[in-house]
Amino acid sequence: MKSIKLNFPSALQKFMPGIVEVDVEGDTLMDLFSTLDDCSLSNDISERIIDDGELRPFLRMFLDERDVKQCGGLSAPIKDGDELTILMSNAGG
Repeated sequence: MKSIKLNFPSALQKFMPGIVEVDVEGDTLMDLFSTLDDCSLSNDISERIIDDGELRPFLRMFLDERDVKQCGGLSAPIKDGDELTILMSNAGG
């Protein structure tokens, strides 16, 4: 089992209050999100992050400072001690 540190944007913290580290059984980010759905208060946090198997366009994810889109997307491998940061794009006018 791997222990992954998570940094959520404030808009998603209501679904994962107080969770800083998650133990994950699996090898990819998709496995991580399956684990999050199991422990989320709403059981649908992955729906807010993933759309049709892809990261939602308004989100950016960094796995140990590497853009997830450049290291395999949701198939990116994870290892014990990784840190995942999720950021939301700002828009307005």
